[in-house]
Amino acid sequence: MLKPEPTALDATLRGEEEIAKHRRLYCAHYDGCLNASIASGWQSFSCTRCALSAYAENSPRLATFAHDRRNDPNG
Repeated sequence: MLKPEPTALDATLRGEEEIAKHRRLYCAHYDGCLNASIASGWQSFSCTRCALSAYAENSPRLATFAHDRRNDPNG
């Protein structure tokens, strides 16, 4: 079974382009990875090397996103 694997970054991501390049904001595991990076004291993190990155949604379903927020299965 695949598990989320965020990668530590040495610098804070700045701007929408950098965030879009490194993060999968709509991934079901995003909140858990964000919490893990904070707990580990990382400056920032990237989703690009995570095996689950390929399965993450690129954009929300606009009509229902606000009411459809998924719980993180890991936390």
